[in-house]
Amino acid sequence: FIQSCIELYAITFNPTYMHTAHEYCKYVMDYFVDKEQSFFYFTHVQQTDIIIRKKEIYDGAMPSANAIMAKNIRLLSLVYNKTEWARQVELMVATLKEMVVKYPTSFANWAMLMLGQVAGINEITVSGGPETVDICKNIQQLYMPNRLLVPVISGISSFPILDEKFSKSLTLIYLCKNQACLAPLNSVEDLMKMIEKTDHLA
Repeated sequence: FIQSCIELYAITFNPTYMHTAHEYCKYVMDYFVDKEQSFFYFTHVQQTDIIIRKKEIYDGAMPSANAIMAKNIRLLSLVYNKTEWARQVELMVATLKEMVVKYPTSFANWAMLMLGQVAGINEITVSGGPETVDICKNIQQLYMPNRLLVPVISGISSFPILDEKFSKSLTLIYLCKNQACLAPLNSVEDLMKMIEKTDHLA
């Protein structure tokens, strides 16, 4: 459900979906996490009618619940500037690193998370005039793995990731990785050139 809300935001840019994902993620963090190992149990902390609380980490016909949660947490940690959430994902991936490398077919989603850590996520924010949404739609149509696209709509900064990234007179496109931003760009073409350049350097 959290993943679906994030994906709905990516299509509609309606901040309600992202805020909903954030609230549910906080709930999972409070009631399902194993605080010693950072992974998530399959059952609620208050459920008492079970002998053992399981944790699912293997990607089979169904993706690992923990891998999907790690992906959700990573994106939400960027949007809401939650460094403690980002550290939890790093710990989760580090714990499984040797197993992922040795048995990649059993840890496909974890492997993608590792790739995102190595190559970085393209954190893209767009702000400015009424053309902001059109620019974002153009970006959506481009093949760009490991992307987080967050626009400032109508001059409203809905998330911490958008702080200090608004201009009333210019449409600005920011490309950031690991919350470190390059100088703002003015076109999708410039953005793609910069992504190609930074990916090459990585």
